[in-house]
Amino acid sequence: MASPILFWAISALHLGIGNAASVSHLEPWQIGLGGGAITIHGSGFSEDVFNQFDPVLGNKVWFANELVSISCQTPINWNFLLENPQDPSTNKITCDLPPRVGNKGSDWFNLILKVDGEDVQNHVAVRYTSGRTPRIKNVVPRYGRVGDKVSLVGKIFTKEYGNSNF
Repeated sequence: MASPILFWAISALHLGIGNAASVSHLEPWQIGLGGGAITIHGSGFSEDVFNQFDPVLGNKVWFANELVSISCQTPINWNFLLENPQDPSTNKITCDLPPRVGNKGSDWFNLILKVDGEDVQNHVAVRYTSGRTPRIKNVVPRYGRVGDKVSLVGKIFTKEYGNSNF
């Protein structure tokens, strides 16, 4: 006869008890008005980033304030500035948050996450802010010929500062 503990453990695995996804934090928690890459850290995420045969499976990410809901695209289509964000991971989801359109509602957008069709409870949010939006203040020289070097003066937020490989 099987022990009750073994029966409970097998039932728990079958029902998914103990495998619940959780979110610990976002990086970055502030983003410019033009959007950008967001990394969600936690555990229990789906390794199958998306599933073409069953649209419920995989990780589905949205951010919403009281009036607007925005889909955060995962996997990211572009990755020239990121370290292989397409790697499936049960600890990390990287998605592309689009630019904020208009000023409806709060600047704070709460994370809405579904992993394999199940809602993941969390208390994290990202803030759209003009203070994190790159700005070009000046172009030097203002005129030139094709092939001349140009300097852009302003502020930019990136971990690839000075990279000329793109």
